[in-house]
Amino acid sequence: MASSLPPEIIELIAKEASRSRDGTQTLSTLSLVSKAFVAQCQQHLWRSVTLHSTIAISNNMHRQSQALAREIATSPNIGSRVARLTCHIISGSNIPDHDWLAGAFLSMPNVVELTLKFGRKGRKRCLEFEGSRNARYTAILGALTSSNLRHLSLRRVSGVPMRTLKQALAHLESLDLYMCSFTSKGPQVVGTSVAVNAEISTLRKLTCDMESYRQLHWLLHPPQEMEGLVFDFSGIQTFDLTVDGAIGSEHGILDQAAHLRDFRLHIVKPSDYDDLIVYTLLHQLNPASHTTITGLWLSIQHPHILTILAEPFMGLCLEEALPRLLSLRAFELDMHFNIPVGVCSWERSVLRQRPRDLAWVQIDKALSGLLGLERVRVRLYVKYMVERQGQVKNRGRLTAERIREYILDNIYPAQFPRLCSFRDEGKVDVEFTVALVRS
Repeated sequence: MASSLPPEIIELIAKEASRSRDGTQTLSTLSLVSKAFVAQCQQHLWRSVTLHSTIAISNNMHRQSQALAREIATSPNIGSRVARLTCHIISGSNIPDHDWLAGAFLSMPNVVELTLKFGRKGRKRCLEFEGSRNARYTAILGALTSSNLRHLSLRRVSGVPMRTLKQALAHLESLDLYMCSFTSKGPQVVGTSVAVNAEISTLRKLTCDMESYRQLHWLLHPPQEMEGLVFDFSGIQTFDLTVDGAIGSEHGILDQAAHLRDFRLHIVKPSDYDDLIVYTLLHQLNPASHTTITGLWLSIQHPHILTILAEPFMGLCLEEALPRLLSLRAFELDMHFNIPVGVCSWERSVLRQRPRDLAWVQIDKALSGLLGLERVRVRLYVKYMVERQGQVKNRGRLTAERIREYILDNIYPAQFPRLCSFRDEGKVDVEFTVALVRS
């Protein structure tokens, strides 16, 4: 019966089965039901592969990964179908895993999207490539420079040779880095036909934290012995940067990005001495991108609720920052505030502020001057703690609720007269929300 179905119907059935919660089992069953499903099911069954190295995760997952890797290594037809590969390495010292991981990597030549993660969340230890010559590292470095690779994500990986990174960038469309570092040491990877001196700018999306961002500056100003590794970042259209420390004033990748369209900033650890982080980064933008950026998304983690009163925007509204983005169409701002345990004094400090002393009218003025603006989203998250002792157990939430009422009474719409006028006229879609978050 299944063999009588049109090929496009069989393809749709296989696609739908692959999306289900037990997609692997369903696809396997379909393959057994009829030969008509075999080709389509195999294509979807092996499209995405996840390998877990080392027994530190769980015995079952580790055994499954070993069996899967060996099957891929011994069946070239299976490995050639893999387009999306995720490899999570918990420990770098488990030598028995090297061989089967290397065999699997070498047997998947058509991977388009590769994610390589090391360690566990919250830990700073990285996977060290520098000085490593075992089969696993060699196979991984070879995968990074595959001409078929388009999307690469590296998490907690250090010591990647700059030459390897340059070869990867020659054909990548997106690059995602977290806690990564690079080295000028290391030989060129054998087997790649990409010329390291060719400045091919196919990269369209860059996502990184501040540490990795600084490391990428090496490709703008490489060491003298590797002068041919300068890379052109001018083609980037989407830039997603997580700022978790102090930033420098030097111009770098942002200064090259002349065609930027979507700029996303996550400020997770603002320094007390650097309250103009947003201004500094926007000021580093290539002047050409002032007329190409159409979307700006900003997320700021404020240390305490009092920063909502003075300058919560970190220089965003200064003349050489937001007002220069003349083609901006969409603006999204997420702010996270904490209410400490000693809530009474903080509550009084906030609620006693007069509306005219608040700084929020600055953002209304800056945004209302952008003639192409179509959508504004402002979301405030007030995080409160639940007290375990004392008679007033809900005091933290009650304080947060009073602060939310104060914000809605005195900040929006009171501090946004121009945007509210544009909203009423149907020119700009404006949304302002305040959410309470229990810690």
